[in-house]
Amino acid sequence: MAAAMVAYLGYAFATQGWMMYVVSLSTFIFALSYPAMNAIASQHTPANAQGSCRARRPVSTSLSSILRPPLMTRRCSPASRAPPRAVHFPGASFRQPR
Repeated sequence: MAAAMVAYLGYAFATQGWMMYVVSLSTFIFALSYPAMNAIASQHTPANAQGSCRARRPVSTSLSSILRPPLMTRRCSPASRAPPRAVHFPGASFRQPR
């Protein structure tokens, strides 16, 4: 999870296009750790609760796919990226500053 957090922060604070490629390589670490996290969760879950353990990730992914567009549309709109703003945060919507 820490590798994913570092990668997402790297995406947010990238100021040059080439930085996106470097940060995307760091997501590889998280991709490798995901099966291990599933195995640990499975080992610590009783046999009669394996289904609910396996269902949590797809449910949270589906909910975030439904809630993300209305919540992030305003954040990623051109009006929110236009200067002047109190905080200059160009990588918030993965777009290079002009």
